[in-house]
Amino acid sequence: MSLAEAIKLKIYEIVEKTPDWFPICFSFYKNASNYLIDEGHPSQISYKDLFLQEYASGDTLTSGYIIGQFHALIVSQKAAFIAIAVPDEPLANSQREHNNYILKGIAQPFQAEFDGTSWGEDGTIEWDAQDPLAPNHPELALNRDVWRFPLEVGTCSPITLWVRFMDWGGWARWPYHSQYIYLFAAPKQLMIMKNSLHKFEW
Repeated sequence: MSLAEAIKLKIYEIVEKTPDWFPICFSFYKNASNYLIDEGHPSQISYKDLFLQEYASGDTLTSGYIIGQFHALIVSQKAAFIAIAVPDEPLANSQREHNNYILKGIAQPFQAEFDGTSWGEDGTIEWDAQDPLAPNHPELALNRDVWRFPLEVGTCSPITLWVRFMDWGGWARWPYHSQYIYLFAAPKQLMIMKNSLHKFEW
């Protein structure tokens, strides 16, 4: 059984035990366009573009649950959420050289690389933790010389982001039509979750 399949089964088990989650999950999925982050700023983005973009889930319960969990971490400030400027919008995965050319202009102190393969993450983003411009957030106050997270470009499913979170403690999203990469990082929270089968308190 894949990690994605195991996560899906666990989510169904949690929701079955907590029926109040059913309407919450469906609401997060159905209203993803109405939830905004960085509202009023150039980096403003909806949950639909951040967590789904054009991806259409046949399993709205799983997607809604995951979006709700990320929402809870972001609004409670238990996750670092950072908008990082890039010079242009991403193109399709086949345009590897062009996307990497854009990423050369990413805001300091970040570095990013696009791979665009059909398996695994689309690329990576990293930065030197000692750089004066490095993000300052309690979730990133760990003893690491270099921070590195997976980069997902364009259309993406929430369960893919959840798998990246389980593997890396965070992820970065570069949606289509966006000149920002959005970094989500909650490695300390992931350590806590390991002991509770990946369930947050709402």
